[in-house]
Amino acid sequence: MTAPEAYYLPLGEGRFESTTATQSPWDFAAQHGGPPSALCVREIERHHDDPTMRVARFTADFLAPIPQGVCRVTTRTVRPGRRVALVEAELTFGERAAVVMRAWLIHREDDRAEPADWAPPARGLPGPQEQRYFPGMDPAWGYGRSIEWRWASGAFDIEGPAAVWARPHTAIVAGEAPTHTQLVAAVADSTNGISAPLHLDGWLFIPPSITVTCLRPAEGEWIYLDAATHVAADGIGVAHATISDARGFVAYATQPVLIDRR
Repeated sequence: MTAPEAYYLPLGEGRFESTTATQSPWDFAAQHGGPPSALCVREIERHHDDPTMRVARFTADFLAPIPQGVCRVTTRTVRPGRRVALVEAELTFGERAAVVMRAWLIHREDDRAEPADWAPPARGLPGPQEQRYFPGMDPAWGYGRSIEWRWASGAFDIEGPAAVWARPHTAIVAGEAPTHTQLVAAVADSTNGISAPLHLDGWLFIPPSITVTCLRPAEGEWIYLDAATHVAADGIGVAHATISDARGFVAYATQPVLIDRR
C-alpha cells in the first residue's frame, strides 16, 4: 500500500484538491497540519519570487479542522521591503479560513557573515525500520505513509521525547519538486505527535499553531526532528523540536498544545 505521489492536485487559480496523503491520524476526513503548512510555504515562496530573499520564519495558525477536498490559497505582502518582508497566505474552503500563515523573508548574501552554530549534532541515520504508527491506528493512514520514518529514539507508540529521521516521498503539489523549506514545513507539525508524554488512548493533544524559525534550507532527502513536549498541570503544553539534516542544524519548531482527557 503506497501513498499518492502528491499531497495536492493543482486546479488552477490558487485552487488545490487534497489527496489521501494528507490524512490526519485522528480523522481521515481531515488533514494533518503538515501538508497545508507546506502548501502555504509554497505559495509564499511563489508570491515573493526573489532569489535573494528566503523564508527565515513562518507561523501557521490552524483556525479550524482542515477538511479534505478543494481549497484555495491566497497571498499578500503585509510588509514589503528589500532586506526584510512579511508575507501572508490564507487557505480557505469556500468562505471559511482554515489556515493563516505569516512568513518573514530576509535578504541573503553569500559570505556576508561568519557562521556560528551551537546546536548539538543529529544522531546517525538508522537502517530501514518497520513503519509503525500510533497504537490501534489503521495502517492506511495517508500522511504517515507519505513519509519514511527512522527512529533514533522513541516512536509513535512510545510516550515521551523522540528523535526521528523523516524522508518525505510525496510531492507537495503534483508535477513539481518541492523546495527543502516546504519539506521542513511538511514534517515540522509532527513535533507534538512524535513526542507526546501521555498515552494517546486517554489524552488529546491539539496544537492550534506552529512556528518554525530557519537558519538555512535543509539539504538532502532526510530531515531530523529531536522533539519533546512539556505539559503543565492546567492542560497547556509546549512542544518543541530541533530540526537538522546530515550537515547540521536547520531550524527550531515550537507549538502551543491543548491537552485534555478524551
